[in-house]
Amino acid sequence: SLIERPVGSIGPAGCAYPFFFVFPSYLHILDQPITPTAVSRSIYDQANENPAFSLLIENIDFVDLTDLVDRDLPLTMLAPDNRSWRRVSFGTLEGGEIIKRHIFRGLFVLDVFANMTQAISVSGITHGVELRGEFNEFLYVGNAFVYESDILARNGLMHYIDRVIGLDYPTVPPTTSPAPTI
Repeated sequence: SLIERPVGSIGPAGCAYPFFFVFPSYLHILDQPITPTAVSRSIYDQANENPAFSLLIENIDFVDLTDLVDRDLPLTMLAPDNRSWRRVSFGTLEGGEIIKRHIFRGLFVLDVFANMTQAISVSGITHGVELRGEFNEFLYVGNAFVYESDILARNGLMHYIDRVIGLDYPTVPPTTSPAPTI
């Protein structure tokens, strides 16, 4: 809901509105985030339509979390691609908790994540958030690299990541070999 107040007016005591917009002469305060209405697909639909995330969808369906990822409340999902799922193995009973580690309540665009030091998933697990690189240009959440961000959905945002959070596997660093000589 939108609350308009002339600039300089004060809202109810103790009232905290996390979202506000300032236009000439008025301060617009929202008690909930605005999600893009032009986007008709949910996070689930967005991932389902992208073949690179078919294993994510299989896992969501298998552990019956479709309702969580498809519901109409603001969520942010860190979506591991198929390569990430192929590198790990886990028991079927662990699947639901593994998926929930990648889902966060609220809208966390890349800039918001970049200004955080930790984020708590819907499963209650706290993930470290850090910027890496010479100029802090690479965002990592739970040691997963966010390689594409801010994919809009009807019920929130998705960020594509390079690993399944919370499952370890050997990482082979890229090698550099000298150019062949003749």
